[in-house]
Amino acid sequence: MKKGKPSETAMRVATGIVASRLDALLRPLFKDPDEPYLEWFVNEHGEGARRYLQAWKSNSQAPIMQFFREQMAKGSALFTLLRKLFIEEEARAALAQGARQLVVLGAGYDPLTLRLQKEFPQARFYEVDHPATQEVKRRALIGHDALPSSLTLLPVDFEVETAEAALRAAPGFDPDAPGCFVCEGTLMYLTPEDAQALFASVRRLGGPGSRFLFTWLDQSVLDTDPKAKNIAAMLSYAGEPLRSSHDPADIGGYLKKQGFKLLTLGDHQALKQRFLDPHGITRPVSALEYAVLAERRK
Repeated sequence: MKKGKPSETAMRVATGIVASRLDALLRPLFKDPDEPYLEWFVNEHGEGARRYLQAWKSNSQAPIMQFFREQMAKGSALFTLLRKLFIEEEARAALAQGARQLVVLGAGYDPLTLRLQKEFPQARFYEVDHPATQEVKRRALIGHDALPSSLTLLPVDFEVETAEAALRAAPGFDPDAPGCFVCEGTLMYLTPEDAQALFASVRRLGGPGSRFLFTWLDQSVLDTDPKAKNIAAMLSYAGEPLRSSHDPADIGGYLKKQGFKLLTLGDHQALKQRFLDPHGITRPVSALEYAVLAERRK
């Protein structure tokens, strides 16, 4: 992320999900395909983002848009959608089973908390993110009179403070309560040492039985897949280089060392079977990322 600027990755991911909702084949995967939040955030991000979003919505047949649609139909963009469906289902289940607070680390423009706070009015919701990115979201929600009282937005400059300190000082946050923590599309930007520190922090911030949902990269795919290498190069150019990954075959052992146990591994095959196969969707799904549901050990 370029200093002082909102995340371009957050904007691209949000636009990609809007584009997926416009895809007739993928539209049935969404409970509310006309939900406005993502468009609010992209429009607030800046003029270039607004024009990019409008090009998608206009169904332009320009060669550049046809190229983007072809790329969107391929694996990595589709995995992003599937990982969001996985996280939302599992977060909803955690809240239904007694989690009293939901914390999203590196929330970007994702509207997960905005959806779930409507279903679980008794829970507290927290989003931790870089100040410049979160300010875009805050302005959009306030401008639409849509910032719920149960949602606390915590801007954190990770160069000078920690998410843990911000959460401990946040109104209503209880580190001893069962909670659900989400870290989607973020671990890959941390060094291995910082990623390990984040696991330790999540363990300290949630009571026994707390759930942790996260996504990570498969280093072997990153090393061997030309498309994955192109993605890494693009992110580095945008000022958001990839810094860590972990072998999914060993994630259970890694989690045990961090004080968690593996509940569900959502690799590309598992997510395809869970979300695409019931709809007869046969598009390829990238193997670069995987999603995980873990539980804090007592």
